[in-house]
Amino acid sequence: MSGRIDTDNGTETLDQVIIERGIPARCLMVPFEASWHGERVIVTGVLDRTAVVHAAAADGSRPDERRVVRRTELVVDGSCLRWRELASPQPGTRNPLRLRVGPLRCSGCGRTSAEVAFRAYRATYCITCSRLRQRVYNQRQRRAA
Repeated sequence: MSGRIDTDNGTETLDQVIIERGIPARCLMVPFEASWHGERVIVTGVLDRTAVVHAAAADGSRPDERRVVRRTELVVDGSCLRWRELASPQPGTRNPLRLRVGPLRCSGCGRTSAEVAFRAYRATYCITCSRLRQRVYNQRQRRAA
């Protein structure tokens, strides 16, 4: 199920509404009503590709009442959704959702990815610093044993 579902009522999949608006899913205010496989549900959380829902008849307080479903399977009325603005950080305050700007730097030596190679699965440290840290860790483990 993707794209528009019923153009007369303005209902579409939740994923399509989010993509069309071009607004991050974290700006979508919950709870709101939706339809999942013909069943009326209440959406209590929206994630990257999924959403947390519970049946409209239940209050959703018990874990067995809640389920995670794909955003593409939820049918919503896009005109009834509420969105909040992304707060711009105040000067001098720390933004908890700070994005990394600039080149990737090693936490150990400070060199950039253009100067040294990084491990694909461990992008915090360069290969040299990663090996050094592993050597120190192994020595501590041997002393403890």
